[in-house]
Amino acid sequence: LESIGLPPSFAGITVIAWVPALCEYINAVSFALQDNVSLSISIATSSSIQVSMIQLPALIWMELILPLTGFWPNHSFRPLFSQLDMIALFMAVLLTNYISIDGRSNYLEGA
Repeated sequence: LESIGLPPSFAGITVIAWVPALCEYINAVSFALQDNVSLSISIATSSSIQVSMIQLPALIWMELILPLTGFWPNHSFRPLFSQLDMIALFMAVLLTNYISIDGRSNYLEGA
């Protein structure tokens, strides 16, 4: 990655997160192109919930368990989020709540 000018954090944050959910993203775009925007939003939000509720806690538990087993003795994974990351996450949650709170979809809201 460094040979093409991308930092290693880019791979950890974006590329590795895209691989397991690539088929979900393709389906979401496909449904949006077929004017089924509510299903597209539903797929996108459930994918985000899956990452935040399952994958991140699993990584944190692995960080606690792997050094104890001796499999990964001298390395640790610390999820360090900057203040800008936390503000962006909070704003994304507010925006998703605003879009999906009434349960209807229209093109004016974008959902």
